[in-house]
Amino acid sequence: MLKGTISNLLNNVKNAIDELVEQKAITSDILSNYDWMSRASIHSWLEYALIEAGRRSNLVAVPEVKLFYDKPFDPKDIGLPSTMRRRHQKKVDVAFYSKNLRFIGFSEITTTDEAHGCIHSKDIPNSKWVTPMDSFLYTAEHSRPKSEFVLLLTLLPKRLNRRPWNVNPEINRELRESGNDVYKVFSERWKNLANQLRKSVPNTHLILMVSENRIEFYGS
Repeated sequence: MLKGTISNLLNNVKNAIDELVEQKAITSDILSNYDWMSRASIHSWLEYALIEAGRRSNLVAVPEVKLFYDKPFDPKDIGLPSTMRRRHQKKVDVAFYSKNLRFIGFSEITTTDEAHGCIHSKDIPNSKWVTPMDSFLYTAEHSRPKSEFVLLLTLLPKRLNRRPWNVNPEINRELRESGNDVYKVFSERWKNLANQLRKSVPNTHLILMVSENRIEFYGS
């Protein structure tokens, strides 16, 4: 039953995004321009697409829901400064519930400003940022009630007009040599993250949006 629900949800996510593309809320020009993407509120439009897909899949989709941990997340455990505060919860972009309001899963949207979030926090020199990778992995393992599925929706354009972040020497070199091909540099790393998430939540699915006409599904 869950497999059919997820398959239906994934199809409806693609349909909802395709409709936004038709309406020009999302274009390849916006996706490849870091500054335009921020002004176009792409994250909000994608959140809308997930909520609409949930509705069409006979699910209750609720934005900005807090998931609480069975034990606090301590940043020092992943190599970050001990002065950083422990976290008892995470607010996810969209949580999905059955019609009787039983929590069954969550979705997280990652736009290009955090495309490099598929690596561990400790792999970014002098950073005090808990990357999505470390945050997602902890949430999948320790949030209660436990998720039955996780859906990651990530923007990875083939070209980005500028690189807005400094990651680490290896990734900076890859980006420079690829002409800021965010997809080429990070797609396999995002797939690796999805594989790691499956250790806690086997029904983990990754959607990579590369352009307005190219959406890839991994784990479907």
